[in-house]
Amino acid sequence: MALGAEHASVIRLVVGEMETQLFGVKARDPMVFLVSIGAVFTASAAAAFLPARRAAAIDPIRALRHE
Repeated sequence: MALGAEHASVIRLVVGEMETQLFGVKARDPMVFLVSIGAVFTASAAAAFLPARRAAAIDPIRALRHE
């Protein structure tokens, strides 16, 4: 876009390249969007939940003494 490309042409370029990497799947397939959103949500939930669970298991007095 810094070289004068329009917004729509950049989107077409990115989607077109992604579509060549998805063997047998269209880039605009709703199931692909749902599965990818689900995968990102699951990964982010695990990344937030696991450290929070570990932090909640620590005794507060022990944590304060460590610092």
